[in-house]
Amino acid sequence: MDEDRFKESDKLKKENILLRRKLENQRTYRLWVLNLLSDIILGSRYKESGKRLAEEIVDDRNVTSKTLGDFITYTLQRFTRIGVFMIIPAALVGVQVYLLIVQNRLIKSQNAYIDTQNTYIKEQTVLNEATRRSST
Repeated sequence: MDEDRFKESDKLKKENILLRRKLENQRTYRLWVLNLLSDIILGSRYKESGKRLAEEIVDDRNVTSKTLGDFITYTLQRFTRIGVFMIIPAALVGVQVYLLIVQNRLIKSQNAYIDTQNTYIKEQTVLNEATRRSST
């Protein structure tokens, strides 16, 4: 009986170890993906300068001008890149609006030509009707 308990206990311990390894692998994979995405989105130089600045602030050391300058520079570069990616869609929308305005003007002028043509057709119809009546 005790032997069965020991076997079951060993089996549960092994299963526990396997589950812990699986959880640890999932955590490391998530951290790897998060690190990769942050490198892509923020940039590795921006992250490194932020880490250095945070370390200097936490360690109660004087923040060097180089560290602060790097952090500000990379922050401005990041905002500039984001700004460029925001300006491009806004410019595309502006071009679309301009094209729609031009298209509406052309349609209005085309409608004016069609109205004139309809007037001429009505006059021609009246003249044809008058000619038909006078000939009979």
